[in-house]
Amino acid sequence: EYNPPEGVCLAEYEPKLHVRCASESLGTFMVVLTFGLNLTMATPAKPLSSAAVLACLMYSLGNVGGAHLNPVVTLSVVLSGRDKCSAADGAAYIV
Repeated sequence: EYNPPEGVCLAEYEPKLHVRCASESLGTFMVVLTFGLNLTMATPAKPLSSAAVLACLMYSLGNVGGAHLNPVVTLSVVLSGRDKCSAADGAAYIV
């Protein structure tokens, strides 16, 4: 289910946990793939391609799962106590 139910404002819609976990997994895969290919190919465009993939992923996945893309970032957000990510969601993102 990717569309909000009838009568629910889009600003109030929150994707289900499995959709958020899938978006975090996809984002983490893309970051690791980009960094790994940069190291393997020894390209001089490492900073540019790394910044581009992070910017694209944060823009496209930010509203779905928060675009943490890193277990340390997820742990920091959970421990900050700002209610941006619950402990259960953070554990699901990390595992």
